[in-house]
Amino acid sequence: MRSWGSASRCFGVSEPGRSGERGLAAESGWVGRVDRMGCAHRAGAALAWLWPLLLLTLFRTALAGVNDHGYLLLHADPTIAYTVTSNDFCGRCTATSVKDLITEVPLANYRPYLVWVLAAFPDSAPGRIRGLSFGIDYNSAGVILQAHGSCGDQEVVSAGWPGPDSGTSVVWNQPRSGHLIPAYWFAAYSYGRIPMTLALTTRPGEENGFMDDSPSPVSTPVAGFGALGFGLAGRNPAIPSGTGVAAPSDSLSRTAPPAGNSSPASGKVR
Repeated sequence: MRSWGSASRCFGVSEPGRSGERGLAAESGWVGRVDRMGCAHRAGAALAWLWPLLLLTLFRTALAGVNDHGYLLLHADPTIAYTVTSNDFCGRCTATSVKDLITEVPLANYRPYLVWVLAAFPDSAPGRIRGLSFGIDYNSAGVILQAHGSCGDQEVVSAGWPGPDSGTSVVWNQPRSGHLIPAYWFAAYSYGRIPMTLALTTRPGEENGFMDDSPSPVSTPVAGFGALGFGLAGRNPAIPSGTGVAAPSDSLSRTAPPAGNSSPASGKVR
């Protein structure tokens, strides 16, 4: 906005050698052409010169919203067994809707559950991500993360990862686009008799979560985070606009089926 004001005020009052707004006229070769007609002509030239800058600003503003309303959710699937002989579980997540996500598993059975971190976006506005960051929070006295893995091509972790109050950043060589994008997985279980949670948070020291694929990447904060419950109801924030969830303020919780029942459809929606 300052450039526009400088161009409009310099004519008729420009002085050679002056800095700031009037110096802009001298540096641009407008000094000495201050008659009324000349001023109008040179002002038009100045505005034409500023158009590319204005368009670039508008373009960057539009890009800033490409990953708006993006969420990071958690989903556990007791029908898929974790095995120590495999470390490729990103493609094993079969959830296709936020309504499919399970956010509660039984307490203290010492069985590792596969838990996915999913980047979720409204049906009306799919995300386009080149990278993302998140943190985790849990009580290590009752929750164990036996194994973990990134679904990206590169990963940069914070100190202590994947311990409580730590974080990681995942980057893909090629952007990922969609409404439900697997980003990470954990093999997690609980022990003891006290219900526990595993919750997603922002990465410590960072505010933004999603990075787009523009030439100068734009970061966008995560709109909401999910939590998995061991022996209690977890929570995934509802996603507006076409995902089948009533409103952004609602939450969706789904319980894993009882032991011996392999159908997640037997779980209940809270």
